[in-house]
Amino acid sequence: MEKEFIPYQQALDLRELGFNQPCFGWWFADEEMLIIDKSTKSTSENIIQAPTFSQAFRWFREVYGLDCFIDKGGIKGIYHAFVGGSEHGFLYGNNGNRPSEFTYEEAELECLEKLIKIVKEKK
Repeated sequence: MEKEFIPYQQALDLRELGFNQPCFGWWFADEEMLIIDKSTKSTSENIIQAPTFSQAFRWFREVYGLDCFIDKGGIKGIYHAFVGGSEHGFLYGNNGNRPSEFTYEEAELECLEKLIKIVKEKK
């Protein structure tokens, strides 16, 4: 189940961007330890919500109008990460700017990291 939840650093970044939704996971900051259990919103500095990837992507769509998708293509059947939004147009695609031979999970993390970067740069 752990691979369903975003990593600690990205959860911390989301909190800095204003994410404070109920989740099924918590990161304990002292140990970077993931606990899977239904939670409520948190105001503690030592406890960080651990959203699932789908929950984080939904939050970016609803709050910032940003979306991402992962495409499997090419002869090798490798995954590509794309980020954009109806208001923003196409913002990023790993089409030569970075190595594009991602596994699905790597492409998912690439999308999340790019969404975080885009929002941080806007603030």
